[in-house]
Amino acid sequence: METPPPISKKQLRELMDKNLPPPASVFFRLLAFCADTILLYLVIIAESRILIPSICEREFSTAVPLLENFCTEYENLVASGDVVSLQNFLQSAVPALANNENITSLFSAIAAMAFTTAFVYFMFSEFFMHGETLGKKIFHIRTISQTGTAPNFLQCFSRAIWKACSIAPWGLLITIVMIINAYVPFFSYRKRAWHDMIARTDVVDSNNSEQQPRDEKEE
Repeated sequence: METPPPISKKQLRELMDKNLPPPASVFFRLLAFCADTILLYLVIIAESRILIPSICEREFSTAVPLLENFCTEYENLVASGDVVSLQNFLQSAVPALANNENITSLFSAIAAMAFTTAFVYFMFSEFFMHGETLGKKIFHIRTISQTGTAPNFLQCFSRAIWKACSIAPWGLLITIVMIINAYVPFFSYRKRAWHDMIARTDVVDSNNSEQQPRDEKEE
């Protein structure tokens, strides 16, 4: 009796994914993320206007007049058409603003608030709405685990960290990683981005798939 040939990792992966719904369009995924991003930025702007002046009172009272003076001077120089004065102004004013402790503290607080807001939104939306966010719901797509069930807590947590970094990237390196990650689904197996691979999830068309209950054993 002949021994059957060993199954490769690729063949095993295809067998496991055989019963999964087809992946959602990358175009719809991007549109859903844009819809979520617009919603989040509206919330973050409102939060910043309400909370930041009281949370960072000293930094806010110092940084805002400096930024307003910078904008006024910039507008005046642009209107005058004096290119040399504008260039000199930018060369001196921009580094001064960037190195101002109150301004950097203010923007750090806003970035932290944006990250926290985005994390909470994506984490609890995908967990309690069984793989959907408001953006995903609009474009009829949803997240599932690679077993076909709704994503569990850890999967939602992992995805939310990635999404929050996309909304409020901390530093140049993370920004570059997030930009590359946006293009990964165009070339990867089942159109999975890096955060899908790490969390072991898929994004599928909700019209072509039935919602499966969360597998409690995966929690």
